[in-house]
Amino acid sequence: MCIYDTAWEASFIHYRNYAKKIYNRSLNKSHVEGFKHYLQTIVSKKTGHGLSSSTVATYFKHFLNVLNQAYEEDILKDDLTKGIKNVKAESKLREYLTKEELTQLWKTPIENKTVKHICFFCTYTGFRFGEASKLKWEDISKENSGHHVVKVYHTKGKKYTSNPISKEAYHLL
Repeated sequence: MCIYDTAWEASFIHYRNYAKKIYNRSLNKSHVEGFKHYLQTIVSKKTGHGLSSSTVATYFKHFLNVLNQAYEEDILKDDLTKGIKNVKAESKLREYLTKEELTQLWKTPIENKTVKHICFFCTYTGFRFGEASKLKWEDISKENSGHHVVKVYHTKGKKYTSNPISKEAYHLL
């Protein structure tokens, strides 16, 4: 399976594969729709399957964001995103590990104990791996009630949230 550093990088690589060589003066709405179709129909050489609808939606949204930014910065003279609909991601039934499966997973040997602890912390809290791995002790505090909370700054919304965590999650830190 091909793993990219970020979804943005993956979006760019798929666009580059689609467009080969394209110049900004050659971009038009037909090209934009063509990229959407490309994402919806491409078959991975490694998996033999197409991209999931949520992956297609993410990659195409990134593409539209880049085009919009290019328009706002006068790199493109026309707003190619106007009237273009993003892909609707199908909602998936989420599966969760049972307590027994978590216990079995905990007992599985792993060389890097830090990764194991971060993964289980994520399991208990719902944090993403990247969020959890960036936590510092000053982000964690104990409330008057005795419960621990993690204070996280969200750059997208430019605000902090306080997230209560269980004793199990706290002891993994």
